[in-house]
Amino acid sequence: MLALAATEAGEFRQTLSLQTVDIPIDPPDFLLVQVACSDLNPVDLQKLHTRTSNFPFVSGFAGSGIVQETPDEAAFPVGASICFLLDPTKSGSYAQYCRVDRRAAALVPPQITLQEAASIPLAGCTAYESLQKLGLLTESTTSVQTLLIVGGAGGVGSWATRMARALHPNSEIICTSDTSRDWCRTNGASRCIPHDFLQELPGGPQGSVDAILCLAEPTPSLMHSMSEVIRPYGRICLVVAGPSIRSLNLDFVFFKSVTVYTETVFSCFRTHFSHSQPSQMMAQILNWMSSGRIRAPLSPCLDEMNMHWTKATMPNGILEKLHSGHVQGKLVMRVGDFSDAGN
Repeated sequence: MLALAATEAGEFRQTLSLQTVDIPIDPPDFLLVQVACSDLNPVDLQKLHTRTSNFPFVSGFAGSGIVQETPDEAAFPVGASICFLLDPTKSGSYAQYCRVDRRAAALVPPQITLQEAASIPLAGCTAYESLQKLGLLTESTTSVQTLLIVGGAGGVGSWATRMARALHPNSEIICTSDTSRDWCRTNGASRCIPHDFLQELPGGPQGSVDAILCLAEPTPSLMHSMSEVIRPYGRICLVVAGPSIRSLNLDFVFFKSVTVYTETVFSCFRTHFSHSQPSQMMAQILNWMSSGRIRAPLSPCLDEMNMHWTKATMPNGILEKLHSGHVQGKLVMRVGDFSDAGN
């Protein structure tokens, strides 16, 4: 099969190229999927720098496609459209085919395109689990009246804003972004403030927000800002785990009785699905989309650029956009030639 694969560690412009590689071999109870669209995330490119062995390496951790081989014809018949999340230790979605664990796959209803579906498994499920930990996933009465999303313009932030707004139309949702205020408001944010939000929001012992979803590196200055604005008994969910995570000052957790959660959707693989199954999360998100309650936050730049994988590494290609770090919403790369993949 063809794959956009790396032959060595390094920067994607020098390491990635279309190559012929073997179709992955996995347990017989896995699905064989012909990839239509691959989800794009910053971690895709980060992995290219840290990889030390087992080349050629195929990146990409989620996407959508068509079932080609199945051990369960009743649940996942051949020819069915699905979206899927992949184990980060295995071959990825920048390829014509991939092997998918059924517990990390969901059937895509006909009214949802494969392009939209590909944006769900990684960013959508991360937003889902984060809101669940913050007490905002259900429509029942919640103590969270004000939600702050640090880094609200990206894929997870866009999904989280849309989900929180759909489930809690009367809550105040504040997003931080220096350049994407209009996009955040389109997603449902009540207001958008610069990343240096301490001057914008009241802090101190009583704080001013009930819950914080942090999608940025929790640097000492950022953690100090969050400790100021969080209310007593509030909740914080940290999604990015860079070097700062090893030396966080959490004194405020004790004095304000704050609960701090961490979130990575890949924990489902590391715990052997003992606590969560992405298939269930994806099915719920797809249900919300089918009913018209939530739309996939596909990046508006996709309408202006060639999103096909054969052009991905070219100047001004879709991977260049991903690498820039300045993306509104979700980027999705087209791999297959399926009729609905780009609609």
